[in-house]
Amino acid sequence: MPTAIELAEQFQVSLVGDGSRLLRSLAPLERAQSDEISFLSNPLYRQQALASGAGALIVSDADFQFLKAHSQSAETTYFVSKNPYASFAKMAQWFAKQGASSYPPGISPMAVVDKTAKIPASCHIGPFVQIGPGVSLGERTVLLGQISLGEGASLGDDCLIYPNVTIYHDCVIGDRCIVHSGAVIGADGFGFAPDFSSQGGQWLKIFDKNSCARALRGAPKNASRVQSSTILPWSMKITRWATLRAKPISWVTTIMVMPSEASCTITSNTSLTISGSSAEVG
Repeated sequence: MPTAIELAEQFQVSLVGDGSRLLRSLAPLERAQSDEISFLSNPLYRQQALASGAGALIVSDADFQFLKAHSQSAETTYFVSKNPYASFAKMAQWFAKQGASSYPPGISPMAVVDKTAKIPASCHIGPFVQIGPGVSLGERTVLLGQISLGEGASLGDDCLIYPNVTIYHDCVIGDRCIVHSGAVIGADGFGFAPDFSSQGGQWLKIFDKNSCARALRGAPKNASRVQSSTILPWSMKITRWATLRAKPISWVTTIMVMPSEASCTITSNTSLTISGSSAEVG
């Protein structure tokens, strides 16, 4: 476990208190224990911070002065930061990376891989994964159980695809992307068009093998999976055409939904979850 002084030096925050305190993780104010870190970024929660059992708190200078003046305990260690929320996020990234699972390279004997697929030796292919003709995977990409990749699909380097994901034919996914369980990439996205010119009228399904493209741009090329997917909820921009079935997508760097020659394109550094009629990134 890291000490408080090691974390303070690594994340460039001021340390007040016991620098030798060992800290194992982060937790909310109300649940944090003596070997855990929590944070205070809103003065409305000062009383909750005073009552917290956290061994260390990430706070602003103003909140630190208040807590020191009103705290009954001298044992709390403080990380004083100009931006406590950002410092908390950086520490969360670091702790998550330390506990991240590792997946050994190799192809499960229970996977079905077409002989024309290009699978680097550094990839991990889990059980019951189905990989179609012409699929191309980048280095160190991980496919966990029960995933289907359609013909011609392409994934970049260092992708992590969780179980029960379906990626349709000709979809393109860039480097360092995370796709969470239940996502369907490349499905029809234009809904139905009303045609009431004839008696009775009807709804016409808008079907196109090209469907739509989602282009997602995220963190720098050297970003880790944790940095590039779960701890960077930057601003969002979304452009929609026709009657796209997905609900507005939130917490992502940039999203564009538009017609394209590919069924779906996702490029670099994001985490995508699509379930039913809703889509969420972040």
